[in-house]
Amino acid sequence: MSQSVCVPLINDGDTQIICLPEAFRFKGDKVKLTKQGDKVFIEPEEFNVKAWLKDLRENADPDFMREGHPPQGEAEVRDQFD
Repeated sequence: MSQSVCVPLINDGDTQIICLPEAFRFKGDKVKLTKQGDKVFIEPEEFNVKAWLKDLRENADPDFMREGHPPQGEAEVRDQFD
């Protein structure tokens, strides 16, 4: 079920501001805006895996797991289900 409410539109120079009621708020500090005709859609920012991996590669500690991972040991023997 969708919800609709009217909120004030505040003009501040070249910027327009809307205050989202608590039920409409997003997590994070960015959203994605899409305009189709006279409608504007606000969506959570999509997680960018490529940018995340690039940042991880560029900022990773070069000494992290330099010697590799520790041995895991023997696997636990368990009963099998049929």
